[in-house]
Amino acid sequence: MNLDARSIRHHLAEIIGSRLAADWDIRIKPETVSTNDDALILAEQDAPENTVIFAESQSAGRGRRGDTWVSPPGVNLLFSILLRPHTTVGTWTRIPHLAGLAVCRALESSFPTLPRPMLKWPNDIYLDDRKLAGILVESRACKDQAPAAVLGIGLNVNLLPEQLPDEIRTLATTLRSHTGHLIERNALAAAILAEWSALYPAELITDFAIIREELRRRAWLKGRKITVVSGNRQISGNAIDVGPEGELVVETESGALENILSADRVIW
Repeated sequence: MNLDARSIRHHLAEIIGSRLAADWDIRIKPETVSTNDDALILAEQDAPENTVIFAESQSAGRGRRGDTWVSPPGVNLLFSILLRPHTTVGTWTRIPHLAGLAVCRALESSFPTLPRPMLKWPNDIYLDDRKLAGILVESRACKDQAPAAVLGIGLNVNLLPEQLPDEIRTLATTLRSHTGHLIERNALAAAILAEWSALYPAELITDFAIIREELRRRAWLKGRKITVVSGNRQISGNAIDVGPEGELVVETESGALENILSADRVIW
């Protein structure tokens, strides 16, 4: 089944109620260059928060560091949510963590028999030690509006394992591989939006301690020996914890603790 705004809103209303579901402006594109680019343009055109753009196909979808997100048409969830957080920019680093939890919670409620979804810091969702989804948050200063953030999510849903590129086939996975059947994407999209609504904006501006505990339970890197690349700097050691703002805590070979807020790459 194709993505359909009415169907997504119907499923969303069943979860969070018709009044809250009506606050979402849900847009579907058969094809686009990048839903994040589309949302950034809408941000400059004074589009409101809770505008979400889904695409059946992207010609230049991207992840962090400009990596390409490969997705055949009509099988996955590729979408971007326009945000206008009324908080200090310093709290915006929480957005990808909240988004990761929203996806994990939606997967668990929709597919109770799945393995536990985990979060690979800072922006990937893993299932059985393979990447299932990625998150990209970008910001934009707007001329006549408050600054905007765009939350982009790419989730492998009905992709067959043999459709994955050879170079990532042993590194990535899909929901269909785990469930053995086609998944109704409109219902799953609504479940993710519902979980996001429960987390944002409240958890962006309130105490992050409860969220941190869930991040710790889902920390895929915890206990692994890693190297974090950030600019010209490399930090090697053991990933031991998640910090109070979602930072990765690494114990280096010298025994020092490094709290890393962002990185270009993590090697394990």
